[in-house]
Amino acid sequence: MIEPRLNQLAYHFHHAAGADNFERAVRYGRLAGDAAMRVFAYDEAVQFYAWALEAQPYLKNSDTRAACDLLLASAGALLRAGRRHEWRKQCKQAIALARQAGLADVLVQAARQLRPSVTSAQVPDALVVTALEEALSLLPESAVATRALAYARLASIPPYASNLDRSRQMSDEAVRLARASGEPSLVLEALRSRFRALSGPDTMDELQRVSDELLSLEPRAGTWWSVDALVVRYQTLMRRGDVSAADRALATFGRAAREMRVREWTWHYERLKAQRALAAGRLDEAERQFNELWSESQRLHLPYGGMLYAAQLNALSIERTGQRLPAGIAADNGDPWAWAHDIPVYRTQRLMLAIQHGELDAARENLLSLAQNDYAAVTRDGNFLFAAARLAQGAVLLEERGSAATLYQVLQPYAALFALSDFSFSLGSMAYYLGLLARFLELRVEAHQHFEAAITANASTGHELFALHARHALAELLSDSRARLERARALALATEVRAAAQRFGLNGLRAAATMTAERLAAASSTRITRAGLSHSIDKTARNKRLRMRLR
Repeated sequence: MIEPRLNQLAYHFHHAAGADNFERAVRYGRLAGDAAMRVFAYDEAVQFYAWALEAQPYLKNSDTRAACDLLLASAGALLRAGRRHEWRKQCKQAIALARQAGLADVLVQAARQLRPSVTSAQVPDALVVTALEEALSLLPESAVATRALAYARLASIPPYASNLDRSRQMSDEAVRLARASGEPSLVLEALRSRFRALSGPDTMDELQRVSDELLSLEPRAGTWWSVDALVVRYQTLMRRGDVSAADRALATFGRAAREMRVREWTWHYERLKAQRALAAGRLDEAERQFNELWSESQRLHLPYGGMLYAAQLNALSIERTGQRLPAGIAADNGDPWAWAHDIPVYRTQRLMLAIQHGELDAARENLLSLAQNDYAAVTRDGNFLFAAARLAQGAVLLEERGSAATLYQVLQPYAALFALSDFSFSLGSMAYYLGLLARFLELRVEAHQHFEAAITANASTGHELFALHARHALAELLSDSRARLERARALALATEVRAAAQRFGLNGLRAAATMTAERLAAASSTRITRAGLSHSIDKTARNKRLRMRLR
């Protein structure tokens, strides 16, 4: 509950006329806003800060630093109240004032306000980068704490975050300065900056240690530090297939979102649950949740709402029809992924769309470009396995044997992991994609092992859709076997997948499984007919020989 006295004083001095009351209007508006923030009353805080901001220009002795501080306090309330457009506008005002006055620490503070989370490390923001770089040029070497904050934020934003080595350099410097300062909150900020550089499949152990250290230092679940650490923990555990532990991390995140009443956090919690529903095959439920999330993202003015909605609709379309949607299908102002066109994982999406549209030359050029030097162009970050899964499908569809063989070797160490993107979209077990490559490369034994592993892994982690895809792939592999028992199993698998796909509404997979089952049934019928005819001929010949001997 907001302290009644502060509430009343803020109201009184806001409405009181006369120059003598402006100073007290600013003071009590700020105090009431701070008190409202402490009890998570964000809408009330926005109002109190607005009263203070309204009176501030009339102060006799203007103070740029105080004006910036009040703007950023108000921006923080706006963000948590879900009013992002106004939030960004006030941050920009603070940056403009700080730049004019040469206030480097305020530039850093405003940049951190604009980029409160490190989980969107590939999304660019020129305003933030410029503010941080300008601040570092103004700050003396002795400003250890502020420099640490600036390096920490640069580590998690392009262009620095686009190169993992460069991101690591920035975060290492932030950690060095933070530990030297001895300030616990600074250490938390610096540790969080390491998430981007450690996001790839080769550094998951270190990433988990860092997130665990951060959560042990910050046991409160309702801070940006802990929220980012919980999301990172969730993603890491999902990539490893530890669903029970991932669910615990997700539940903790959900409780923090509810307790802190941060609408954007709640939105992401519901988004992660909806994407899990999709992977589990609950398509109608997922679609309903995606539509609700889209509507809520518009109310909250989330700049990435359209981008994620487009990705969610695309994932639904792939499963229901086997077809991808054109880029930007859900956007109301062009392609929501325009900023991501040069990012490898987005290039793999364009590759698959080009194949779907019959633009094979463009798709092949894209694939071969990414495949150079053992796929060195595909950043080994949190999106790597997701991108690699698409590349495996693309290499097989384009019949690019060299690219497929190289990718098969590159992906061998990751067979037990899951293809999860930075936005937590999942493509299931990597074993399935290794199986696709192995089958194309005519490695039948290896392909069989990969598909069996994928069936087990996907089924045990709630990836029911991808378990069905793996079952169908195994049916296709066994369908041309010379062994009768393997062909019989292929028919049973295809029949099972067809029925399950019908229940789930997976029309593309149902059609493919139907074709496989019908082909196997027809082949089986032909073999039976041939066997019967052969038996009849043999019997006639034997009878003829017997009659000749009797004569």
